[in-house]
Amino acid sequence: MFKPNTLSWFWSALWFTVFLVALTAVGFYVGRTTYDNPEVIKSFKDLRETISNVKREKKNKPAKHLKNGDDAPKNNSVEEGMKSALLASVKEKKEKILSDKSEKQLGKKLQGIDFKRILHDGIKEHVAETTASLGEAEKKYNENRSMKWVVTIIFFLIGCTLGYEVPKITNMLSSSKYSRTNLDALMKTLLGEYGFNDIVTQELLVVAYEYNSQEPRFFSKYFAHQDPGIYDIPIGNATGSSSAAPTFFDPHQVNNQYGFTELQIDGGIICNDPSLYAYEMARDLYGYRKIRMLSLGTGEEPFTKVDPKTFDVASALAMNGEFIFNMDTYAADSYLRTNIPGGEKNYVRAQVTSSLSMDAIAPKDIQNLKDAGTDMWNKNEVKIKAFIRTIIDERYHVASTPAKK
Repeated sequence: MFKPNTLSWFWSALWFTVFLVALTAVGFYVGRTTYDNPEVIKSFKDLRETISNVKREKKNKPAKHLKNGDDAPKNNSVEEGMKSALLASVKEKKEKILSDKSEKQLGKKLQGIDFKRILHDGIKEHVAETTASLGEAEKKYNENRSMKWVVTIIFFLIGCTLGYEVPKITNMLSSSKYSRTNLDALMKTLLGEYGFNDIVTQELLVVAYEYNSQEPRFFSKYFAHQDPGIYDIPIGNATGSSSAAPTFFDPHQVNNQYGFTELQIDGGIICNDPSLYAYEMARDLYGYRKIRMLSLGTGEEPFTKVDPKTFDVASALAMNGEFIFNMDTYAADSYLRTNIPGGEKNYVRAQVTSSLSMDAIAPKDIQNLKDAGTDMWNKNEVKIKAFIRTIIDERYHVASTPAKK
């Protein structure tokens, strides 16, 4: 009966693959851009070449790759012309490094190097200092280049997690918790195609609610005669609708004889204690005035009274179960106690406190459910037996005789 609504293996595998590939690709890109950027590595190479040219210039040897020589001063000093060309070349490289976002980290490390002072002064110690600083920065950068794989693995794991959880969460938010397939099959197996006119008792009431028309559905022998277009259906269809608790099962789609498709849900939404409707049907539709009722509950959460001085929004939110299920049950019980005379001789309500979930089906939960039922019987055994004895005595006219001494 409780078959979870899950995605097919195809869609689960597809979404998992999409998240895995996408996040892994993003991780590789982020890791490579941050820790193994080809532009940064090229800048290291260019700076080393520039320093090599400075050293050559100091020895009056031709420099390599100087493209800005035309900007050098026109004088007879080759040394001054080379210095000007080198200065323009290094300045251009430095500005590129410091303005490039992808090389921002390296730029910060090189900001302290005064290339202009080195070139103009031509002091050997400054060239050596620059070479050492560049070597240290390059060494540190190379030590962290393998971090790109760490970033890739982290994004890979994130992709695995999202690929597994996001489809589950999306499916949970877009569909009910359990499939109707097993529920409908169970109803048909247990109840077959028997209709309400086939029941052997005088009456049977199954309560549901039709969402779109905003009307209750009182499936019964009475309404099957009064409005067969809606109510003349198999009992299994009616119980399937009455079992369609929102979020647990999808609404039961029923095609009535008027050509409309109804969305029917659990009647507990409009009254969690259908004894109230059974009483009104017996009194108003069948005209009975002498009514006895035995109402058996299915368990309720422990009730805690609220201090009016401390009641606030948080208290109301914590009592959502009271608003959804218990309050109308208590109201129905109070109404029946008031309107059925004779006290427990004519009206008995048996209920048990339980925290079991309605879909708890583990062996331990089933045993707890049985124990709760036994506990409810033990607490109400005397009242229920006296109630049944009264009915039997009246039906068979058994006169009570005083016990022999």
